[in-house]
Amino acid sequence: MYQQICDDIGRFLNEAGQIYAISSPKGVAKDNRDWYARCMVTFALINRTLDLGFFVLEIYRYTDPDGPVRYKAMIKRLCDHHLIDNTTRDGMIALIEQRNRISHHFHEIGPGELVGYDEITTIVASFTCAMQHAYAQHTTRTMIRRGFLAAGIVSFFVGVLLWFFWA
Repeated sequence: MYQQICDDIGRFLNEAGQIYAISSPKGVAKDNRDWYARCMVTFALINRTLDLGFFVLEIYRYTDPDGPVRYKAMIKRLCDHHLIDNTTRDGMIALIEQRNRISHHFHEIGPGELVGYDEITTIVASFTCAMQHAYAQHTTRTMIRRGFLAAGIVSFFVGVLLWFFWA
């Protein structure tokens, strides 16, 4: 699942680069189809980036037993546990607000009001890098714990066998 999320983020970043590149020099969509494509790829990219955050939140068991965590609360929780820094937190909150405007108030957004491609990629890259680092740390810790557990089990059985055969 982790790898699929990362692959999707990479694909959406690539598609966003292509879609934003065909816009006018000022970064404003040149027609409705371009505008809708920019909104959709931005929405999909933000959603998949948030999925990565939820995935890391779950593997670290920082989830709430009372139910699902809201987007901003998830970002705050990642920051509180030092998995992301304050700058990344603020950038992700801005992207969440952008996502919510696209999904709930699309009719109120003008063509010049979307967060720019450079800003989106900077925030997403920072967040994704932090999540990849957190995932790698968790995976390493898990493997070390499993190694100690396996060593303990093997030691126990060797001790039992030695006791059985020497007694």
